Parts: sequence; C-alpha cells; structure tokens
Amino acid sequence: MSEPKIGAWRCVSASVVGTSHVGRKLPCQDAHEIVSLDNGTLIVAVADGAGSAKRSEEGSRCAVETSTQYLSDHLQEEQPATGEACEQLLENAITYSRSALQRLAPGEQFNDVATTLLLTIVTDRWLSTIQLGDGAVVCRLKSGSLRVLSELGQSEYINETTFLTSSDYLGHLHRATLPSPDIGGLAMFSDGIELLAICYGDNTAHEPFFGPMFEFAENPNSTKAELEEFLQSDRVCERTDDDKTLVLAVRDDIQ
Repeated sequence: MSEPKIGAWRCVSASVVGTSHVGRKLPCQDAHEIVSLDNGTLIVAVADGAGSAKRSEEGSRCAVETSTQYLSDHLQEEQPATGEACEQLLENAITYSRSALQRLAPGEQFNDVATTLLLTIVTDRWLSTIQLGDGAVVCRLKSGSLRVLSELGQSEYINETTFLTSSDYLGHLHRATLPSPDIGGLAMFSDGIELLAICYGDNTAHEPFFGPMFEFAENPNSTKAELEEFLQSDRVCERTDDDKTLVLAVRDDIQ
C-alpha cells in the first residue's frame, strides 16, 4: 500500500537505525515529521540527535514535533507574503523548539537532548528552509536540474556540528528561499545520507542518487517499507553506518 498524497505533494519517507548503532544496541537517534495543511502548505522537519548525548532520540523527536506544530499553528490561516517572512517564521520555530528542549531537560541536563534540526515549508509562493547542524536539503527544479540548498562545508568535520542546545545556535543558522512554482521535488536527509547524495568538492547533488530516488517518489505504489529496505541494504550500509533519514516529496500536480 502506497503512502497517501499530502496536499499537492506525494511524499515517502523513512528513518532507520545505523549498523553502528545496532552493534552498540543504541536506538535510532534520527527523527522526521511531515505535515500537510488544508491550504496546501507542506511542512517537513528532520533532526539528528547527537551521538554523544544520553537522550538524543528524545531530543530529535521533540525538535521535529514542536517545530512542525509551531509552523502548523502559524501557517494554518495565512501564508507569509515574502521570502523574508518565511525565513523569520522558520527561525522562530527553531527558537520555539529550543525552549521545548529546555523544558524537557532543564539545567545541566540540557546537553543530554542535543540535536540538529532542518525545517522546510512550501507555500503557494515560496519554498523556504532553515538548517542548524549537518544534513542537507536538495530541491529538483521543474527543469529537472538539482540544487543543494544547504551550505557548503556544513559537515566539514565528521561528528562535529552545531546543535539546538548550543549557546551560539542563532549564529549558525543557514537559510535559503526559492519561488515554489519553480520546484518539482524536495529531498531532506540527515548526515547518514550525505556521503551518497552530496559531492562535497563543489556542494552539488549526486545525480545518480537523486534520479532513481525521485523516480521512486513519483511512483504512487512506492512505500515506506521499500524505502526502509533500501536504506538498510548492504550497498548503502557499506558506505555509511550512521542512522539514516530520507524524506522525498514530488509535486503530484505535474505527474
């Protein structure tokens, strides 16, 4: 059974535990959330809990749930008129989620719920994304070309990144906004996918990866179970032993 259509978008997504975590009997520390509003707005969140944090899986789950709830509440009635307004709304959602983490793990426990957070909203006018920490966002233009919306060098050092619990988190936010009518597809993923999907030398998307992935998302019979099977396959796990999250969305109205 295929995943349901979400607004004007068809989405398929999965988060799976990495082989290194299986060996250490650790849970999947990635989380993601997809929300579709009645007005057609699409909201996607991806989070990757810090491997060194005691409660990182709680932190990543809290981050995606609170951020998407905040955005849902504010986008339900009215969509931002400008790209700048979209980016400010996303920054506010980041701050809101940090406050939720502080309530979840107050005081000296705060770093126990360390997590990254990537957020994207797609309205009638704009596709806008904000990123704290590693992972990446890639869009496919209707022309078929791919564009990386994440910053070059976001994950230059393995296992070193900025988390939502970092005191200087606001100084490490990366934003990008494009007119949404130009966009035909969206991919968001944690750093467990980056080695397969991003060419680090010039920060471009790896076409041999995304071509089949978007084709898979366009198929109305594709399922979450099939995506999980792919992410847990030997050919993927030989390249990366980290937890892996991949969210794919394609416009249903251009099929």
